[in-house]
Amino acid sequence: MSAEAMSCLTSVSNGTRFANVCPEDVSFGRDWRSSGSTSLGLLLVVTVYIVFHQYKFRNPKGPWVWPILGNMPDFIQNVHRLYDWMAEMQLEHGGTVDLTFFFPFGDLQKVNTARPENVEYITQTHHENFIKSDQNMDLFRELLGHGIFNTNGERWRIQRKIIAPMFTMVVLRESTLPLLRSGLETKLLPIVKEGAETGMVMDLQQILFRFGFDSVCGTVLGLDPKSLAKGFPSVPFAEAWDTVTSTNQERCFTPKFIWQIKRALQVGSEGRFLKALKVVDETITKTIKARRAQLEQGIGLERLDLLTKFMKLSDEEGKSPDDQFLRDTTTNMLLAGRDTVSMQVNWFLWLVTQHPEVEANIVKELNEIKLQRSPERQQDATFSFVELGKMTYLHAALNEAARLYPSLPWDFRFAVEDDVLPDGVKVKKDQGVIWSMYTMGRMPELWGDDCLEFKPERWFDGHGGLKTVSPLKFSAFSSGPRNCFGKDLAYLFMKSVSAALLSQYSIQLAPGHKVQYALSIILLMEKGLPVTFHARLK
Repeated sequence: MSAEAMSCLTSVSNGTRFANVCPEDVSFGRDWRSSGSTSLGLLLVVTVYIVFHQYKFRNPKGPWVWPILGNMPDFIQNVHRLYDWMAEMQLEHGGTVDLTFFFPFGDLQKVNTARPENVEYITQTHHENFIKSDQNMDLFRELLGHGIFNTNGERWRIQRKIIAPMFTMVVLRESTLPLLRSGLETKLLPIVKEGAETGMVMDLQQILFRFGFDSVCGTVLGLDPKSLAKGFPSVPFAEAWDTVTSTNQERCFTPKFIWQIKRALQVGSEGRFLKALKVVDETITKTIKARRAQLEQGIGLERLDLLTKFMKLSDEEGKSPDDQFLRDTTTNMLLAGRDTVSMQVNWFLWLVTQHPEVEANIVKELNEIKLQRSPERQQDATFSFVELGKMTYLHAALNEAARLYPSLPWDFRFAVEDDVLPDGVKVKKDQGVIWSMYTMGRMPELWGDDCLEFKPERWFDGHGGLKTVSPLKFSAFSSGPRNCFGKDLAYLFMKSVSAALLSQYSIQLAPGHKVQYALSIILLMEKGLPVTFHARLK
């Protein structure tokens, strides 16, 4: 024992007032009692919080909800297989689960469903109560502006009324298909031919991205970026577009305050985003101004691209769309036309490499169609509009790929008011609701016990025709008022590209490569799709 302590004890034993003899030790005693009270108080607060938390989440419909962290531990553990993890949770809990995130996302709770009756309720019968939130639209505001995919209400209805007529079958046949066939003959097929002749391993995902970007730029802007060319050249507009869209997707999985800090400091991905966005805006703005000047001089009136068609429209007062409308509309069309459709073809062709019996059936169908051609068209590398319509097995195989690997694996809305879904799940005002197309394609009650198998035959009606399947069951193109008006264009692209490639080449996956999707709102392959092409015997 220290001398100071001995002195204090001696003084106390002699009757001396403790406070006067050893004030420092008395102070420590008071601190100890105060500290003990504080500790007990904190312990009580923590205990009350845990009890309340356990009571609130006593029957979690989904993964375990941890105090403070919510579902974050399970999310991190399964982030590399996010969509499969979600499917497992939904199938285990009857099709609907709750996800809860606290710090660093704030108090964030989302309803995640794959029940067809819930999807119908959200997208059709009560769609006005489930909209895109301002917070969500702000993630994409700089790129998409107030375009049709990034707006609600009357503004959305007006744009839908203007844009949808541009995607009729007549327009696709007379305007879109000629541009697409030209691109196949002059870009995609020559690149593939060179790869086949040299035995080169090529990244099919990259090829399709580049071809998709050139194609959609031609269809929407009447512009050819020439990103798919020998040597895969560096194209500033294409690279800027990739940077902008990838950063937008990154934001969806990043706490808001983090990406906003990076945005304010202009560092990291957000710094690259700003530079790339400037390139995108300058390219599109320059194209709009040049096209408007040409049309005012009577030049290019016969052009088939959507930008020109939009400029030739006029409202009741005779005014044509302003530059901001044209800019926002074209960026929305570019996003929808490249990423989702190109990825759908990518997943389909990978599945074909894994199922030789499906490949054989597709090739047989394509050869039978080619035999019906006139002699002068026997060597055509691409297919006509009528021929594409005859490809029922290819259509079924594309449907089957979209069922298992939808390029947009889920979609989401936010509740305007409190609501109750048909399966009894309560949704609070401003709460997010996600429906998973990825899970729906894996539900035995919708597709049978063989739902995980790639079987195009499931799409036939038994009489040689294709089944009509409800969009509430096969929701790759959504349903309700906000369904995909570009569905016919998507099939035109997918069938044209797939038929042109498979009729001439067998595709083989590079040995040892394992396909795995990336963490992205669009179902990308994390490490691409390395393949070799092998010319078919004629």
